Amino acid sequence: SKYYVIGAITSNTAATVTAAPAATIDASNTIIRLKRSGFEEPARNLIGTVNVTANSTTITGGANTTFSYQFNTGDIVKINGEERRVNSVTNSTIMVTDSPFTNAATAQTYSRTWEYRGSADWAGDPVTTAHSARRGANYDEVHVAVVDEEGTWTGTKGQVLETYNGLSVAKGARFEDGTSAYYVDAINRRSKYLWWMDHNSAGDAYTTGGAAVIAWGTAANSNIYQANGHVRTVSLSGGVDGSDSTDGNKITAYGKFKNTEETEIGLLLGGESSATVALELISICEQRKDCVAFLSPDKTDVVNQEASEVSNVIDFRNKLGSSSYAFLDSGWMYQY
Repeated sequence: SKYYVIGAITSNTAATVTAAPAATIDASNTIIRLKRSGFEEPARNLIGTVNVTANSTTITGGANTTFSYQFNTGDIVKINGEERRVNSVTNSTIMVTDSPFTNAATAQTYSRTWEYRGSADWAGDPVTTAHSARRGANYDEVHVAVVDEEGTWTGTKGQVLETYNGLSVAKGARFEDGTSAYYVDAINRRSKYLWWMDHNSAGDAYTTGGAAVIAWGTAANSNIYQANGHVRTVSLSGGVDGSDSTDGNKITAYGKFKNTEETEIGLLLGGESSATVALELISICEQRKDCVAFLSPDKTDVVNQEASEVSNVIDFRNKLGSSSYAFLDSGWMYQY
């Protein structure tokens, strides 16, 4: 028997493989499909054998290896008992790891796992959630790992910050306990680091060759979701630090508390506010009549103002008038 990787599907009756068979394979042969998994692949699912040199990071495959199809940057490759992270995939016969192998290996079998396979007690290979299975749908399940790529949060590059086990790309999906399993909701409600914006293009609908694969974000209903063992590692980019908030920005934001029917509050914290913003907070509290504004003098009134702090605070207070719906302290605080 021979193993091949499907490179393209052109119709319901035609496909191309990544390497030409050594001999003709006629229609009497039975085709067995091995499951493709982005989670982990045993040696029997990986084509060909590999060679490595001691103290080298380069893995060289034979004529039939298909690194470009079967590996992603970041995957963990295991050869002769040694595990290394794939740093880059050059082509179908060459890939490079992030650290050298200790021992040489010739014509060795190899296996691969997702780089975050060991980061959580994952519920196995993501396939189909119970929610979608009950509705006759397939291949909606995904695992998600949020990683500190540059060490900005933890000081350690590559540190896993959050994991989400067995989520679904089916809109409206729920776990057995009734909580949302839809990956969009789960991330937006629970993550401290991410806010979902759009589906990855890997989850687009697929109709080539008569396929009827639906896009991520569609409700489960006797359908098949785009899967194909995809692994997507995406780095956050394009962010900006923004600019300092203006008094107008702050007044607009605090305006959300004006309506007593929409918001229930007892304390309105002003933090470092100018007299203009402080007066607006007092006005909100006087209008609502069910809360009190807590205010502080401006930083420039009390920090590095030796012998002038008291007079500066008094001047600030005198700009605010009198109200039983506001409290002013005499120190400066920074509100996180």
